[in-house]
Amino acid sequence: MAEIKHRVGIRSGEHDIYPFPTTVADLSKWWTSNTRGAGDVGSIIAFRFGGGSPDFEVIERVTDRKVVWRHSNDAHIDCDE
Repeated sequence: MAEIKHRVGIRSGEHDIYPFPTTVADLSKWWTSNTRGAGDVGSIIAFRFGGGSPDFEVIERVTDRKVVWRHSNDAHIDCDE
């Protein structure tokens, strides 16, 4: 399977930016308000756009430095509101 890497450059301190890809509250502002599951390594983050996925597994976190997600076709959580 092909590996896709996204690197985003932002002019701000790591401490200010780190919450955005690691908390439901901030991910909800970034992608879609229907977001569930952000957390520690092993967590499944579910983004819903009109009922559809994607789901991602958090596979690595280094506070204020790095967050790695992997697309997860097999892990789904309920995001119905």
